[in-house]
This record gives sequence, structure tokens and C-alpha cells, in this order.
Amino acid sequence: LHELEALGCERMGIPNPNEVGLKGQERVKFKMCDLLEMLEFAIVEMAMGNNLAQPIVKNCGVAIRCMVAELDIEDVVRVGAYLHKVFAAAMTYGVEIEPWPAIAEATGLTAAEEKAA
Repeated sequence: LHELEALGCERMGIPNPNEVGLKGQERVKFKMCDLLEMLEFAIVEMAMGNNLAQPIVKNCGVAIRCMVAELDIEDVVRVGAYLHKVFAAAMTYGVEIEPWPAIAEATGLTAAEEKAA
């Protein structure tokens, strides 16, 4: 993943995040924020009828689930609470998201909270 990211940055002519001083937890938090923003954008696209955004939502969900393991517990709770709000908003607009049970489990969101969302 880091190699693909470096290649993409090079092609776009922007600094590689691996080379600008982001290390450890700081880098993981930065990447998590980036994934959450991408997820929100894809959900909005789906709400407007763009079903081609479904793979983006799914892939973001998988990546978020994997990255949660790298966060400290306070940040896991924050991500879980934020995703709870995202789930609620998505459902309000009729957007169904496949990987949410796995994400909810990884972030500590209970089944009852997930259904309430």
C-alpha cells in the first residue's frame, strides 16, 4: 500500500505522506480521517443515485476495519461514535452499506446501536 501511495503522490506531484514527518499513530489517524472523508463522499454519491460508489463504500469499510486495530482505544471509541452518526445519516437517505456489521464489531459498536443507527 505504501508503494502505491508513493507512486500516486509522485504522479500527482505532491509530497509523499511517508516523507513529510507523519509517523506511527499520527499517520494512522491521518489515514483514518482520509478514509472517513472518502466514505462520506461515496455515501453522498449513493444517496444521489450513483450506484458506482458502492465499491468505494465497501472498500473504505474494509480499510477502516483493518486500520481500527492500529488505533489506541480512545480513538477506536471516537471512530465508532462517528461511524454511528454516518450509519444513521446513510440509512436516512436509504443507503445500505454492506460491511457495517464488521466495522461495528471492530469499533465496539453493539448490534443494538447498529440497528438504532
